[in-house]
Amino acid sequence: MKKIKKLLVMLSVLLCSIIGNSQITMESIGDYGRMYDITFDPTVENRLYALTQMNHILQSDDKGITWEIIYSLPGNSNKFKKLNYVFSGIISFMVQSPTTIEDNGLFFLDTASGDIIKYEAPIPLGATNISMISYSVYKQNPFIAMLHFGYRSGRFDSEVVYYTNDGGQNWSEVYLPENYDNVAPNNVAISPDDPQKLFIARGNSPTATFGGLLVSNDAGQSWEEKIPGTTFKPITFHPENSDIILLGTDDVGYGGQSENLYRSLDGGNTWNVIPIPWESGIQDVINAIVFDAQNPDTVMILEENEIVVTQDDWQTFDKYVHLIGPSNGYFYGLNASFNPFQQGEVFINSNFYPLLSPDYGATFTQFLNPFFPSNFTEIQEGTETHLYYGAQQGLVHKNMETDEIEAMDIIPLGVFSNDPPPFYHIDKKMVGRVYKYTPSSLGSILSVSSDFGRNFDPLFTNFFDSVISINQDPLNPDVVWASFSVGGTVILDFTDLNNVTETNVNLPGPDSMRDVFFDETNSSSLLMAAGPKVYLSNDSGTSWIEISNGLPSDNVIYDIERSPHNVNEYTIATETGIYKTTDQGENWLQTYQGIHLKKIAYSEYDETHAVASRMTRQPLFGAAIDAQIIYTTDGGASWDEVPLEAIAHTGALSMSYQFHENSVDVYMATLDMGLIKYTIDLTTLGVTNTSQNTNPFIIYPNPVQDVIKVEENGGELVSIAIYNSVGQQVMNNVEKKEIRVEHLKNGVYFISIKNTKGEKFIKRFVKK
Repeated sequence: MKKIKKLLVMLSVLLCSIIGNSQITMESIGDYGRMYDITFDPTVENRLYALTQMNHILQSDDKGITWEIIYSLPGNSNKFKKLNYVFSGIISFMVQSPTTIEDNGLFFLDTASGDIIKYEAPIPLGATNISMISYSVYKQNPFIAMLHFGYRSGRFDSEVVYYTNDGGQNWSEVYLPENYDNVAPNNVAISPDDPQKLFIARGNSPTATFGGLLVSNDAGQSWEEKIPGTTFKPITFHPENSDIILLGTDDVGYGGQSENLYRSLDGGNTWNVIPIPWESGIQDVINAIVFDAQNPDTVMILEENEIVVTQDDWQTFDKYVHLIGPSNGYFYGLNASFNPFQQGEVFINSNFYPLLSPDYGATFTQFLNPFFPSNFTEIQEGTETHLYYGAQQGLVHKNMETDEIEAMDIIPLGVFSNDPPPFYHIDKKMVGRVYKYTPSSLGSILSVSSDFGRNFDPLFTNFFDSVISINQDPLNPDVVWASFSVGGTVILDFTDLNNVTETNVNLPGPDSMRDVFFDETNSSSLLMAAGPKVYLSNDSGTSWIEISNGLPSDNVIYDIERSPHNVNEYTIATETGIYKTTDQGENWLQTYQGIHLKKIAYSEYDETHAVASRMTRQPLFGAAIDAQIIYTTDGGASWDEVPLEAIAHTGALSMSYQFHENSVDVYMATLDMGLIKYTIDLTTLGVTNTSQNTNPFIIYPNPVQDVIKVEENGGELVSIAIYNSVGQQVMNNVEKKEIRVEHLKNGVYFISIKNTKGEKFIKRFVKK
């Protein structure tokens, strides 16, 4: 413990609690939640750790009833893999980053302090598409580790295994497939009692040589092969006797091998098959072997569609066979964790939903949680308020007045299609109105619903196309403009659903229409965005006038909105920032410089309030873009960026907004956290009135010139960190209640106050 503590270097991360007074709250239901590597803490009852599908580590202290984010890494494209409990609250995990090579590596997190270290192995020259595959840590001294990753070099894929005995300061290349008949490694392991003894479970190759278990007694300088010609995957050691090792076979489809569980009683020198009558499946692969550390005679084997459990060291065993396919059952188990405080209870992490069993896997239930990928969200505000978001290619609808929730068109996990998922468009003002575009090689259909998506009527069919935008006429709800990538823009009049009329719109240039804003008193008058230009039409698109003065030519406009307080004022969200006009488009002025701004909205309560969003972009190659929220409280004269740390570096493909008199709720359809809500306080900055403030911490004066003070108002301060407007940390680990800030540049800052419960409270202040 002392050794690893010496290496711990603080990477300042703003932790956002899901409970308490955090500005992030979970808004999605738990039916579709997917978590990985759910792991019991061996020393703290009911404490769990888990990974989301992307870049978040979660902790629960009530066995999964509530969760908090304890670590997130910048970069919406990053993925955390293979969480393991090392010792004394230290957990390890791998990071896969397809866009930032430097982010790939092996990480250690101190869950108590938040401190983190990274072991970064050397990346081969010219390597791209790094993919972390497996690792092993010598728990008696975590300075010692093996790291295994794949990469692409030119047109070819390769893998490499490294070994370090000094905490990643130096690495030895111990296995390169090119030197061993191009046999790829599947998994690596270090003996729990001998840091010099290494294991590599090997897989397939393009040659006649494949498989085998390699064993080294000299830290990888030389290798001896065991059981050649058989591919292997999991390697697991007995928790009290490292001479006892279990080894599982990989895909039996390779080389015609048999599926088997092997056991060694002499540290890997000799091996015998434990006779288990396996059922025939698709791959017949053993994915995980897990010992119950409290009772090592109990072992669980997770296979493709079978769970095998012994409670008497293989004198007998139980086998549970499951159907392949149902997404709410067991399929392709990846990991398991036994509850050290309750005999028989075990979390089973499968490729679909996580499962909780009370009886060693004999029975289980789906473990509900709100963490899943969602691709869109929208707020519908009319006579009632309704919230929509995406889940598993379907639609979830929540009545915000009654809290009733319903889901439509949910596709079970494991059902695959060559067609893209449906595209949903929610009309923001007409309650119940939903549009759905269903792509298909047999003909794509645009349909409409007036009952929240429960039932749809077809409007339009096309082939080999994709939808860009859908905009409903505000004065005639039976008329909609639909823009397609290939087919252009069409006006659909569905007054008679049995006789929908189609009118093609002749656009003024080669670019597709991305958005249109109708005059709400005369819908034949409209503004339309196509490529980098804005056009005006006063005759429903028959003729066009370009009104793009002040707009750059190398740009894409995504969203047009008009101020509800000034009919002459429009604002657009574009690839290069935010632009505003106060003379109905005659002249445009850039008010915010940024990239990939895809949505913007005005507050209906205050003419000075507006919010905009940058959505995540995840290219296969090149620079990625992280989601961010931007807002103004002075009519666009200046814009503030919510620090990426404040939303825990959460990626989002869609956002929706609900304004209140002095705040805005931003709903984010995220890559791994389901639907979350982040609330922004839009009140004018000023000296806090402490007698009326019920927040646990109060900061003043605000604005500040030299010293900012933090007053405890029911909360107990532990530490403070300060971030600038772009999320960079400028001060850290401050424990004083009076903080000198005269050295900071003038501008907007965010102060993060940590209390004794580990919760963090974010407040905004201005340095003058």
